Amino acid sequence: MRLTGQSNTEMRTKRRNYKKEYKKFQSSPEMIKYRTRLNKENRDRGTYGNGDGMDVSHKGKTTVLEKQSVNRGRMGEGGRKRKVSVKKRRAKQGMIVKKTPKYNLGGMTQNDEILMNQIMGESVDPEKEPKKEKVRFVDRLKSFLNKRKQEKTEPMKPIKSKTVEEIPDALPRTEREQREQNLQIASADMAGKLINPGLLPLSVNELMYKNYMDTPRSETGDPDREGAKKEHEILATQAIDRREAFRTERDPIARDYIENDLFPSVGLMNRDSTKDAWSAATVSKLAKAFDPSFEGSGNHGNYINRAFNNKSGIGYTAQPIEKNTQFRVGDILFQGRLKEEKDKDGNETGKMIPAGPQEYKGFEKAARGKGKWADGYGSHTDIIVDVIRRGDETYYLVQGGNISGKMKLKELTADQLVAQYEGRLTQ
Repeated sequence: MRLTGQSNTEMRTKRRNYKKEYKKFQSSPEMIKYRTRLNKENRDRGTYGNGDGMDVSHKGKTTVLEKQSVNRGRMGEGGRKRKVSVKKRRAKQGMIVKKTPKYNLGGMTQNDEILMNQIMGESVDPEKEPKKEKVRFVDRLKSFLNKRKQEKTEPMKPIKSKTVEEIPDALPRTEREQREQNLQIASADMAGKLINPGLLPLSVNELMYKNYMDTPRSETGDPDREGAKKEHEILATQAIDRREAFRTERDPIARDYIENDLFPSVGLMNRDSTKDAWSAATVSKLAKAFDPSFEGSGNHGNYINRAFNNKSGIGYTAQPIEKNTQFRVGDILFQGRLKEEKDKDGNETGKMIPAGPQEYKGFEKAARGKGKWADGYGSHTDIIVDVIRRGDETYYLVQGGNISGKMKLKELTADQLVAQYEGRLTQ
């Protein structure tokens, strides 16, 4: 807005000199040392450069994490005076500010008064006839939108497409696609918490630590499908080739997430990330994002057995993996596990022996309460979180936890899945 009689050119004559402000308030040795101390504190916390939008800020004699918008916009920051209104500050800097219109004692403008006189039948000075008020842009926009609401619009024709990939910006059209997107978002969020950005290239670091809330938004306000898939493209092409980038279970950040998030998500409290297996909790948390009714567990065998004994067919059911298996996002893949043999004195012999069934029929038999493993067994599961197509090739992004003490993301072909896993839980 500009004052009466003032042109756009005149409005631009006074602008803030940000360079001068920085030189005056931020470039002193004291301020540089001040920011250096805060940045060091941010690095020590392991949160520097992660794109979380948080600053280390002083609060009394202590330091806390605070939103950048709050920390940097506070009165006194950037040379601002405390308890000085924005309007006064801008006016002092020579900037043009909007003045409050003058009203008469009756609370009416001059035009309102003249109009009232006309209504009452009183004479009006021709020279003081009311000026035609300009309709504001906002009012015109509201009027336009109201007219659009009243118009009868034809229903949209369905999009003819075989795959979502043919429509890059398409939103999930089915309940299945929405659940797959929920799984992809949960997967990217979990991986981001367990990746050490210092072991990744800067470009990947910047992209990996973007919260899914920062992805391009759809008209409905939800993260779009394409944004979620781009996140997984990064995981597949960068993080997988650098598995050492994932924090070990002994890392303080990883340990905190495993013990205070993963374990409690399946009802396990006071567990140790270095002593207790957390792979089943990892898959359970991801599977629950895909299917909220999924009953997770800290033991793979519990939900494998439930899938075998599922008579209703609602939710996960068990199927063998064969050469022509059509894998889908959300499939939980299971396989047998080996363990080191121990002698009668409890010493490891160096020989690996089965810790549970090694074939699909063995899992099925154990689920029915029969055979050697009827009372329980060791196993491992991973979950397919995304399907990636490059040209004519199709790859499945498989996520699992507690593999050599780390989280793993593996990009595998269908043939590799057939060779590695015995069966799947699918919907």
